[in-house]
Amino acid sequence: MEENLIAQLKSAPIWSEPFILKRGDNLGRFQTVDSQVYWVEEGVLRISSAQVDQELGMRFAYSGEVFSRLDSYIKAVPSRYRIQALRKSSLRSCSKQEFEDFLNHQPILKIYWQKMLYQLIYEMLE
Repeated sequence: MEENLIAQLKSAPIWSEPFILKRGDNLGRFQTVDSQVYWVEEGVLRISSAQVDQELGMRFAYSGEVFSRLDSYIKAVPSRYRIQALRKSSLRSCSKQEFEDFLNHQPILKIYWQKMLYQLIYEMLE
C-alpha cells in the first residue's frame, strides 16, 4: 500500500520539471526561507544543521524520497539546514501551498505525509 501511495504522490501534477545538482552543490541558500517540498528522483543529499563553528549531519535524502527544510516548511522561518548533493542528483519541487492543496484532496496521502513528518520529528529528537 505504501508504494502505491508514493507512486500516487509522485504522479501528481504539482511537481516542477527536474533540475540537476552536481556533486557538492548546495540546494538553495543557507538561512533563507524555503518551504518548498522536494522529491529526489535520483541521487543522495545530506541535510545538516549548521551550529556555531560546526556542521552536524542530521539525515540523508535518497532516491525516491520526498523532503523539505522542516523548520521553514512548518514556521516559514529562515532555515538552519544546509542541503548538499553527495553525488549528481535529479530533483523536482513544488510549493508548500501546491503540496498541501493536493493533500487536502487526498486524505489517505495526507495521513501518510503526517506520519512521515511525525517520524522525522521523532528521529530528530533522539
